[in-house]
Amino acid sequence: AAEEEAARQKSEEQERARQAAEAQRKAAEEEAARQKSEEQERARQAAEAQRKAAEEEAARQKSEEQERARQAAEAQRKAAEEQRARQQGNARRRTAADEIAQRMSSGGACKDLKVATQPQPAGRLEIKLQSTCLVGRPITFIYAGYQFQRTMGENGELTFLLDMFEGAAPLALKLEDGATINIDTSGVNFAQVSKVAVLWSAPINLDLHAFEYLAPRNGPGHVWSKSPASVESALSAAREGSRGRGFLSTDDAGTGTGPHVEVYTFLHNKNQHNGAITLMIDYETRGDVPNGDYCGKGKFAVIEALVVRLRPGGKVEKENVRLGSAPCGQKLPESKRFNSDTLSDLLARG
Repeated sequence: AAEEEAARQKSEEQERARQAAEAQRKAAEEEAARQKSEEQERARQAAEAQRKAAEEEAARQKSEEQERARQAAEAQRKAAEEQRARQQGNARRRTAADEIAQRMSSGGACKDLKVATQPQPAGRLEIKLQSTCLVGRPITFIYAGYQFQRTMGENGELTFLLDMFEGAAPLALKLEDGATINIDTSGVNFAQVSKVAVLWSAPINLDLHAFEYLAPRNGPGHVWSKSPASVESALSAAREGSRGRGFLSTDDAGTGTGPHVEVYTFLHNKNQHNGAITLMIDYETRGDVPNGDYCGKGKFAVIEALVVRLRPGGKVEKENVRLGSAPCGQKLPESKRFNSDTLSDLLARG
């Protein structure tokens, strides 16, 4: 019995030792498998990161190449445009000179016509004409499709200051016999210049009002026909102050024939970060108490106008505005007569 017990205990000890060894072997195998799996995952992640980095680098290089190609194409396009502009300018100058020379050498009535131009500050062009044979005769200036008619003075001279509210648009001189002479405008500078023009055709008076930097009505900074400011004050402010300023560069009371236009010109200060000019159109002929043709269903109760905006550098934007009818015999509230919703603000930035 003692021998059998000893044998049984020995067998149990051997079984426990075997089981312990088997468990140790399995644990070692599992640990080795885990380490191998982790190494494979790290290798996979490293390869994936390397692949992504290579793709990103290739994409970056491709983007840089495309940007360089775009910049080169843009530079080429601008150079071509500048070349065309120079060629067109030269052609216009040659055409104008040739036409004037031809007329002066012919037996026509306008062979003594002389045309001189001088660019002026704030996007304007001074045009001077001399002709003894055109005394008292009509002269038409065609700018951007608009026709402005003037009459040669009794002294044989005519000076016309053109407010170029549509930037470097075509300009020509048209004589009574139908002959036209192109006028070069390439010397006019539109840098740091904004313009807002209101054009209409009805025989009424519209007043363009500009309220600079929340200026009160009839206070400093309220620019309109009765307080137009000046190009000198605007230039001085743009150069020396901390804010840009503007002036009414063209005033029109709505009399006579042809298109009527009022223009507010703003000269930007390059150091200015922000600011706004509120713009309004006043139907001045209608007044505070509308009556007659200017109210209800009258002939001029509703007025259509064209607003042209010239941005710094020469970009032009246009929109049509409509001044609606007002009841006859009733006093208009100020908010109705001076409606700031008619025109959007002009932003004053450097």
